Formats: sequence, structure tokens, C-alpha cells
Amino acid sequence: MNKNIILLTVVILVFAAIQTSSQQKTLKGVPSSITNEIMDFTLVPEGEYKYTAVFEAEGKELSYHTGSVVKDSEAKGSKAREALTDVDPPAHLAYGPYANLKAGNYVAFFRLKLLDEVGEEEEVALIDATGGKGHTQIQKYNITSNNLILNKYVQVPLAFTHPGGQIETRILWSGIASLRFDNVTIYSVSGSNIPVIVQNVPRIPQVEPTGKPNNLPYKKSDRPYKDIFPVSAAPADTVDYINVSASAPDVQLAMQTLQGLINREKPVLYLKTCPQDGFWMDWFKERKFIKNTKKYNDYKQLIAKYKNKIKGVVVTDPALASTKNIATMLAGVDNVIAVSPRLAKQLGLPIVHDLRGRWTNDADAYRWIMDNYWDKMNHNLAACLWPHANGVRDYLVQNK
Repeated sequence: MNKNIILLTVVILVFAAIQTSSQQKTLKGVPSSITNEIMDFTLVPEGEYKYTAVFEAEGKELSYHTGSVVKDSEAKGSKAREALTDVDPPAHLAYGPYANLKAGNYVAFFRLKLLDEVGEEEEVALIDATGGKGHTQIQKYNITSNNLILNKYVQVPLAFTHPGGQIETRILWSGIASLRFDNVTIYSVSGSNIPVIVQNVPRIPQVEPTGKPNNLPYKKSDRPYKDIFPVSAAPADTVDYINVSASAPDVQLAMQTLQGLINREKPVLYLKTCPQDGFWMDWFKERKFIKNTKKYNDYKQLIAKYKNKIKGVVVTDPALASTKNIATMLAGVDNVIAVSPRLAKQLGLPIVHDLRGRWTNDADAYRWIMDNYWDKMNHNLAACLWPHANGVRDYLVQNK
């Protein structure tokens, strides 16, 4: 027998064994149309299931902040809601319906289809169940590319214990990979304990200052800036302009770090990441601060144009959000742009730093950058930035 055939047979047998072992749980009351599409049975508890409700993506019960309804012969009712990378802004693909449910155990089955091939552990979406119109998170689960199959619908379960009252199920789409949503089906479960991921976690309360530490010695040093913050030089006569407001978050991160690097000597690149950026571009033009613009539609053209001004890329770790901030600091010091694993593969630029798998928690990541790069960074500026926000990253990179 051909060795390739033998290898293929072994792979099929191993896959079948995994599927069989993962389906030992008994989900009484759940139809095969759902169980046949479940990839990971560790996410669902055994027990007696009772159908509660189903909410269709194109129905009036659910609301949304991104995507559009499309025809899909594989979807129930032949319609689904679709969000496309670099077309639709990252936001909630579905939320609602603010239905009242009795206290008890439930499982919500989200029927989803991945439309783009992405690297392992890339976060595609966050699903959760909340109460009080989003003020109390009952349960959440990060969906990565490992939870989905390219161009095929799968059921992603979310098991939760509901205290009773209003319930809302949501899909927060990351924008990393195009995604299609068919429906969410909710079942009540009896005779089982729900594995708790997050249980009734309220939003974080306001911080109360302690007053400590205090009386710290002040180290005076001369600031190298005329103003409180450093000001860029006058922009070039013609500035490259691109709208990335609907681009995936990793594209925005890459472009903002690129913008910071190449704008150090003279601003030559302007990104529109939100409506306010469009307002300021008009403001600059009216006052002749920017004379001419050259519009680009493909960000890869700009990366190719300026690749001789960068040394390569720093690859973030999808499993650790803080690596986006670590990558931002490395970008400023080592003249690299911050990219996700999927962009690193697409762009083919030299990998100067690869942050994947280096740390298991945020504290260790931040400790490493401070231990190894503190002396190379600008000590006259500091920023506190949520890893998923882009905001002023270009300015931070520009000024190290």
C-alpha cells in the first residue's frame, strides 16, 4: 500500500477516534442537526435539554452594529448575517433579544461559519450572555480559529447559569476574519452542573485613590521639547492618505505603527481610522497645512512603498492582548511594524521579534519590556492604552 494512503488512513482513524471520544456526553433533547455540528463537546454539559427559543440572524429580535444580511442556502431560512474583513467595522454582529428567562442552567448554541483562513489561536469573536442590558456579564467565551471550520457551519456552545430575569446573547466580531452568523438556539438544561467560566461578574467599579505611595523624591530633568508634548515637523507637500476605518484591527495596528515610523522626520502618511480623522484632514486642508493628498485604497501598497524605511515586523501573540502594547514599544525602538500572525504570513517581511508563546500573563510581558528596553525608550512621555485600542499609537511610536 502507498505510504501516503497509509498515512491518510491513520489520520482519518485518529480524527474519528477523537470525534467519538468527544461525543460521549448525552445531550437528551438536542436534535442531531445541532449535535452533528458541535466541534468541542467539552463546552457542553450532559443532561436533559429542553428547547427554549431560537433567534435568527436576519430576524427582528436581534440587533447589530456591523455586517449585512446575505443569501445562504446552508442557513436556516436561506439567510444569514455576514461581516467581511476590511469592509465592515469590528463591532457586535448580533445582540439581544432582552428576553426574560427563569433562573436555571442554559446552553446557547451559536451557529457560525468562518469565511477566511487565519492562523491558529486568532480571536475571531467573543460570545457572551449578559443581564441588565449588558451591565452584568454572566458568561463569556473567546472563539478562535480553532473553534471553527473554513466555509462550514459549526455550533459553538455557551453554557451559563442564569440568575433569572432578562438575558441577552451577543457576538462581538473582532474583524480578523470574515464571519457568517445563522442563528442562536437556547436550551434549558436539567440534571447537570454548568462549568463556570465567568459567573455574574459586574462591571469594574470606579477606582478609589489610596493616597499611596506619597512623598516620593522628584528627579528633575530638562525636557527636550519646547511645548509640553513634542510637535511634528511641517508635513510634506503631498501626503499619502488611506481610509482604514473599516479595516481589521491588525491592519490598523500595522498601519499605525508604520505611520509613526515614517512620519518622524516629516509627516508623509495620514490614516483615517475614525470619522474624526476625516474632520481633521478637512481642517488641515482648509488652513493649507496639508496642500495635496495622494489617495490609496490598498494598505499593502503603502507598506511596499515604505518597506525600505523599516527593518521588519514584530509579531503579536493572539493569546495575550498585552503583546500589542509590547509590540508598540518595540516598533518605536527597533523600527519595526506590529503585525498579527496572519499579516506576518501575508506580508513576508523579516520577523525581527516573535512574541508568540513567550509569556503566559500580562505582568511578565510588561516586566520583560521594562527590564530590556527601558533605557532605549523616551522617558519624557508616558501612555496608558488598552491593548485593543489604536488611538495614539502612531504618536507613541513616532516618539519612542
